[in-house]
Amino acid sequence: MMMTNKEKYKQAFSVLHASNNISLEVNKDMNRKKVFNPSRKLATACMCAALMMGTGLTVYAAYHFLTPSQVASEMYESSSIADAFEGENAIQINESAESNGYVITLLGITSGTGLNKYFDDNGNQIEKNETYAVIAIENSDGTAMPDTSDANYDMNNVLVTPFVGGQEPWKVNIYTLDGGYTEITRDGIVYRLISCKNLDMFADRGVYVGVCEKLSDIKEAYTLNSETGSIEANNDFDGLNVLFRLPLNESDANKDEADQVLDQILNPTEDDSSSSENYEKTDFDLATPKDLTEWNKLLEMGMPGNDVAKRCHVVDGSETVVKANEAGEYNYYRDGDLSASIAGEYMGSNGEIQVISWSSNDTLDSLEILTYVYNNDGTVTFAIYTPNN
Repeated sequence: MMMTNKEKYKQAFSVLHASNNISLEVNKDMNRKKVFNPSRKLATACMCAALMMGTGLTVYAAYHFLTPSQVASEMYESSSIADAFEGENAIQINESAESNGYVITLLGITSGTGLNKYFDDNGNQIEKNETYAVIAIENSDGTAMPDTSDANYDMNNVLVTPFVGGQEPWKVNIYTLDGGYTEITRDGIVYRLISCKNLDMFADRGVYVGVCEKLSDIKEAYTLNSETGSIEANNDFDGLNVLFRLPLNESDANKDEADQVLDQILNPTEDDSSSSENYEKTDFDLATPKDLTEWNKLLEMGMPGNDVAKRCHVVDGSETVVKANEAGEYNYYRDGDLSASIAGEYMGSNGEIQVISWSSNDTLDSLEILTYVYNNDGTVTFAIYTPNN
């Protein structure tokens, strides 16, 4: 699901604030659309409630929602994650807040090692220690949320992300913590299951889950209290900015591991193995990726955009040249919906195709790879590629 190294952290910042980057990891246990940080690269057994930072805190009756375990079961055939939401590391929360036309409910969190299937660049399965959280998203007027199974489904206007106390939210979030999510709609409610590095290591610093519209909103929607290190919702922000504080056990913190992770995020170095190096080491026949699983492994390893272009063709009508707006952002719209928003200062190399994200409905024919090129005249060309037949 989430694979990373320091080069991928750097790439995350190069497309920092691509509004809700879409990619798919094919997992044999799963038949759902997945959304990831394209760069790719809880906790104690207590029933205490999370602290909500902001307004409109509500505790919902449990029967109003699917349980986190049920949500995980809907998304995965394997029971590992579902079982973890009922295990000793699970925390049931069920707290809600209303903001900007939505009711956001943090249902529960859990953690574990080896709960999902991951592979290294040679296809060998590896284990990861991660945090999982389930969030329910509803329209505050009671109307049904869009169905994730609909071909036109688009929830690019909601970003769910963890934050770490003492760190600027726009620097340490779901993108740089190797995060991603899956989601489904049931009875008019969207359930989003997010995952990232195990947040227990930061337990003594304060850990949060924020919900806003897009990554570029984070700087305005949340603030870091320089005296206390706490993350706070900006009450003057005119938009979605819900914030929960997670009830983690401080005794689970790991200062050394936390410091190492933060150093990797904030101070990436050139001497780490890059995604392109991993890509070059793969044993796959790069000229003819065989199936969707292979395509996704290649993309996760950092398949360069120029290689994508060699093996794919542009989807008709998807290529668009845009200029920066007044905020210095390059926005890409598809069918009237915002698909990516990239700040100009994070643009990649001139003239080289950069992969932003990818998505699929579990078939090779449906695989779409969103890219951009920063042009010499200061414009950006966005395009969606799909594999050649």
